[in-house]
Parts: sequence; structure tokens; C-alpha cells
Amino acid sequence: MPNFTLFLGQSQIYTQLVDVVGIAILAVICGARGWEDIELWATQRKQWLRTFLGLPNGIPSHDTFARVFSILDPVAFEKCFSRWSKTLRGNLKGELIGIDGKTVRGSFDRASGSSAIHVVSAWVSSRGISLGQEKVTDKSNEITVVPQLLDKLDIEGAIITADAMNTQTAIVSKVIEKKGDYVFCVKGNQPTLHQEIQDFFARCEATAFPINHRYFETTDKGHGRIEIIRYWQTDELFSIESKGNWKGLATIGMVQAQRIVGDKIAKETRYFISSKSLDGEIFSSAVRSHWSIENSLHWCLDVSLEEDSCRIRAKNAAVNFSVLRKIAVNLLKKECSNKWSLKQKSKVASWNNSYLIRLLLG
Repeated sequence: MPNFTLFLGQSQIYTQLVDVVGIAILAVICGARGWEDIELWATQRKQWLRTFLGLPNGIPSHDTFARVFSILDPVAFEKCFSRWSKTLRGNLKGELIGIDGKTVRGSFDRASGSSAIHVVSAWVSSRGISLGQEKVTDKSNEITVVPQLLDKLDIEGAIITADAMNTQTAIVSKVIEKKGDYVFCVKGNQPTLHQEIQDFFARCEATAFPINHRYFETTDKGHGRIEIIRYWQTDELFSIESKGNWKGLATIGMVQAQRIVGDKIAKETRYFISSKSLDGEIFSSAVRSHWSIENSLHWCLDVSLEEDSCRIRAKNAAVNFSVLRKIAVNLLKKECSNKWSLKQKSKVASWNNSYLIRLLLG
């Protein structure tokens, strides 16, 4: 990385950008939640940091960290993050990649009238790796940002999952264009497609499923409840008149969840479209794994890294700090030599330099 020069009052403070970014990454892994935390952590590790960083003027101040990350180009920083994530992921053929958005609630600025930033992320559920992110600007929305995120990713051979909001013809077309496949939920925001699939499966249920289809069922018991989930998928699309609007559409699916708690029974039915004819178990994995981005990424960002309570918000700082957190999550999750939680790994890294190095080396 290039050198970086800052002016504070009449004095010139010179430091290297690689030092500022490197310290920030290490400190966030070890539990730092803001610029003062980063400076405090680095001050305590000054001698150790000098063994591999330049630090020509010692440890940068918290104001320096704040100023650098507020003016650092978030697009360039995110590209660096995506390239680095690519080295962790390996071959993605057949992998399930969830696409979903999250609002960083603490990043709103009441004084300037700026709303909290919303970031769309790509998550490989089986490997616990965030592939990249894209900020939703004030003049766009998640639907327009998802194709931009997909454009930056190599998804050939992978299966993309998304919630109903992102079941859009443009997003489906982008997945196919990038040589990936998709399993997308269909709800009322696509009323024609939703009604056609709903009517089709209603006729099938009424006639004992006379069509060619694949079926899979799971039963989960525990905590005083029984949950039975049934999956159907078929490539017989003769009654789906709008199928031509959805590039690559090969199958439709229905998922029925039945939850029994005591004498109470709750049922829910969802519908899906896919560009791939999947084995029943794989289809069920695609449906279930999409929520991994909520449970394994967004939950970790909120609970383990306290993202929603973070008040960093000046200029580009909020979105750049979001990248720092995802770097930390990738490294913490990749280290599997123990069964510690992310918080426990973070604590051990803050106490033990050797373990912190192990995290960095994967």
C-alpha cells in the first residue's frame, strides 16, 4: 500500500497506510469496537507491532485512524477485501451462496440527517466466508445493488439463494449471465408467478401429485416441539405461463413446514423457482442454508462484534469499518483448531500473539 500523509494543525504527521489498515484489522479481531479502542490496543502492543510494521512515527492516534478510514475509498477497499476473500474460498462449484442485506443501525447521524447505511453481502454458508459486500446508496435500493455485487463475484457453478424481495428478473438474469444457478423464494411481490405456482401445486395436492417430481422430508424433535418440513420440486412447467420472463427457469418448488407444540399446530407454505433440477436433499439444503447468512454472519456481526451499537458514521468510515468486521469474521471462523465461539477466539487473540498470528495465517 502507498504511504499516507496527514496534516494536523501546523504539524505534519507521516505514517504508512499499510500500518493504519493492518493495525485496525488486528485490533478489530481482538475486540476493538472503535478508533480509541484501536489506538489503545496498538499502544499496548507497540513493541510487537514494530517487529513487522514500519511505524515511522509510532502508533497513530485515534484521530488519525478515524480520518484515514473516513476518506479511504470504500469501493477500492471492498475490492481488496473481495480479492483477499477469493484466496480463502477455493472452488465454489456446487456451493450455496446467500445474498442478503443488513442495516448497520448505529451508523445513522441525526445531526446531518444521514440515514443508517445498508449493506448487501454474499456469504458461503458451508465455509463461513463473506465473499464481498456492496453499500446501498441513498438513491438506490437493495434490488439494484445485488446485480452490482454479483458482477464483482466469480459465481460460476455456484448456487445463489435469495429472499423474496430479491426475486427479480434482472437479478435472475445476472446470475445466469455469470454462469451460476439460483434458488429464489417467490412471494406476493411477484403476484403472477406466485399465483401460478400456488395454483399448480394446489392442483397437484388435490390429485396426489400425478406429475414427475422429487420429494424430501425432514423431522426435527426437541424442546417440546416437533417440526416436519416437506419439500417438492418439479420440472413440469406447462402451466407456468410467465416462465419466459425468468431466465434459465428449470424447476419450481414447494416447501411446507408444520410445527407441533403441545396441541397447537402451525403450518407455513413457501414457493421457489430454480435454474437447476436438484436432488431433494440439496433443494432442502438450499432452502435452509439461506438463513445461514442471518444466523452465521449478521448475528455474529451484531452479537460478537457489536455492529449495531457502533456509532462510527463520518463520511466513508461506517462502510469501511463494516469491511474490517467481515475480515475479522472470515479469519475467526476459518480457524477451526478448537470449538471456541467467535467471542472466545477474539479474547484469546487479544491475550496471545501466537494465536493472533495463527488466525492471520488461516
